[in-house]
Amino acid sequence: MRRLLLALCLSVAPLLIAQSAPDLIIFNAKVFTADPANPSAQAVAISGDHIAAVGTNDQVKSMAGDATKRIDAKGRVVIPGINDALIEQCATSALGTSLNADSSGEDVLAAVAGAADESPAEQWISGTIGMKALNDAALTAAALDKISQGHRVILFSATGDAVAANSTAFSALRVNDTDPAGGSWLRDANGRWTGKGVEYAARNMLRRWAEQTSDDDLTDSLTGSMKGLTELGVTTAQVSPCLPYKRLERLLRRVALPLRVRIINTPLTNSGGRNTDELRDMPAAGARSMVAVSGARWNLGTSKPNFSNEEIAAILKEGGDYFSGDAHALVDALKTAPPHRVAIDAAITPDMIATLKEHGTVVVHRGAMSKNDALASIVKSGVPVAIAANGAPWSAFELAISDSKDGLTRDQALAAMTRGPAFVENAENDKGILAIGKVADLAVLSQDVLTGPVSSLSETRSVLTIVGGKIVYDSHAIH
Repeated sequence: MRRLLLALCLSVAPLLIAQSAPDLIIFNAKVFTADPANPSAQAVAISGDHIAAVGTNDQVKSMAGDATKRIDAKGRVVIPGINDALIEQCATSALGTSLNADSSGEDVLAAVAGAADESPAEQWISGTIGMKALNDAALTAAALDKISQGHRVILFSATGDAVAANSTAFSALRVNDTDPAGGSWLRDANGRWTGKGVEYAARNMLRRWAEQTSDDDLTDSLTGSMKGLTELGVTTAQVSPCLPYKRLERLLRRVALPLRVRIINTPLTNSGGRNTDELRDMPAAGARSMVAVSGARWNLGTSKPNFSNEEIAAILKEGGDYFSGDAHALVDALKTAPPHRVAIDAAITPDMIATLKEHGTVVVHRGAMSKNDALASIVKSGVPVAIAANGAPWSAFELAISDSKDGLTRDQALAAMTRGPAFVENAENDKGILAIGKVADLAVLSQDVLTGPVSSLSETRSVLTIVGGKIVYDSHAIH
């Protein structure tokens, strides 16, 4: 008799769940689900922290109860929450200089001199510079020393893979010119140190700089940058930090941000090799957590390999799952490695695609496509693609679709901003699409990114952002 009663209870449970009224419904929408089995819909229902239904207006509205919150999207596009597949997070306290990728070494020196005139001597001066300035022989530590008036100056590339600093900064950070594994300090034709470094030389210096920043300054920086993401429709940020992951995790839990953050452990190197101390005691990841730590990111180098095939095999064995730099080095290592899903942030050529697909690799794409990119072919092959926007998703979206031959369709680019990045964090069973049971992370957009003019796509914003069923940003444009 007990077995019969239990069987009856189990058989009616799904029906009872299905009949319970959702907490919130969004209807009259143009829903892009990123779900290949059900790519579009008109309405979405949310119960608690998960999606309860995706369907027509009539289907979803019929589920509503007296307590259900109803939101009329008024024809706006609804998408799964954007998952930024890589944000280089290096929060520091400094006076920033106004520079761009086309600035020459002389432009940089002039900007630093101006900043030095306007700030107290104890103030750091920093800026993001392009490879044009970094490769300019005029930009050296000695030249920066002459115009910096005793200030500590540190300039770096957008990716964090190159740095230029003056002697005062090197002294303050206790960094010398010894080359670490996978990195080097650059010298001029006469062998003189220039104060410029690449790969792990740069990353090590940025770590030292970030570690000098107080918790209060870091908290202010994190709060400002992360909260701004929800206004763009970002619900998950995958962060590769300058800081040791334990410190960043502690700070993020303290500030209770309104979006999910996956911290990708980003260990460094020293003159003796890779520093694997930070790989110990890694916490268990949770795709539905607001703050999670998982995986490890290593830079394989660009101008020359940072690690041998044997070292890359060791990284894979340790659980390393995010690689930047030379894709050829990773592909060669994967050919002899056991199956292990990894993400590669690098230019991919057509000859690599078969190996990447065989090993379940996810391709991370950021910035404009290079002549070696085969993005459309990668998507067509079935290899997941994730867009890493570094905090600027709609500019990245515009770039991804702007090349008519090799670029993505709008549907493909949206999937690469939502569903693809879920594969990067091994969370595709929980997030990335709007389907029953998935986390209720979604955004209602300010304009129709599926049909609107390409020239204005970068101006897209969210008018309503929901994370785990809770409204975390509301512009009040639709209710």
